[in-house]
Amino acid sequence: MTKDELTPAADSKSMNQTGERYDAESSEFEPISLSDEGQLRVSSHSLSKVCGSKNTTVMREVLDNIAQYSALGDSLEETDLQKLNGSVALVNEIGPTDVIEGMLATQMVAVHQAIIRHSRKLLLQSSFEGQRLHETALNKLSRTFTAQMEALRKHRHGGEQIMRVERVTVNDGGQAVVGNVNHKKGSQKDDR
Repeated sequence: MTKDELTPAADSKSMNQTGERYDAESSEFEPISLSDEGQLRVSSHSLSKVCGSKNTTVMREVLDNIAQYSALGDSLEETDLQKLNGSVALVNEIGPTDVIEGMLATQMVAVHQAIIRHSRKLLLQSSFEGQRLHETALNKLSRTFTAQMEALRKHRHGGEQIMRVERVTVNDGGQAVVGNVNHKKGSQKDDR
């Protein structure tokens, strides 16, 4: 499959080339279909939700990547189209809001699908060497997926860690601070 076969369908949504952030909550995803010429037809509005960008070049690149890891070959059979729509729907559910999140979501779905493939192969493997191979791959892929989830969390929340204290007990004669407490790194003296 070439990038020329991945063309956005004409729809009422206009696209710009600025790569602005996109609100993933605005509408539901429209499935990808085949045109009469055998090209993939994609709503540019739906695809921009998946990519986190309205830039057509970015959208084509992300869709091409999704098509490749979804095992979509040169033939566009119905089962391949179902796999592609399933992969795109998974990326859409992660809800990327910018290009970085779109790329990360695409990678996360690819790793998830690799985990599923290796799980299936591990269950069917009868040799010890084969089992060890798939078990090692599963372990590495699972760690990668966890690292990707953490990277997405840090990207969305700026790497901040929030600690919420739900219950505080103050004994007679004790004092407590209620509110936000910020500590400056390396500061030892009390700023009262």
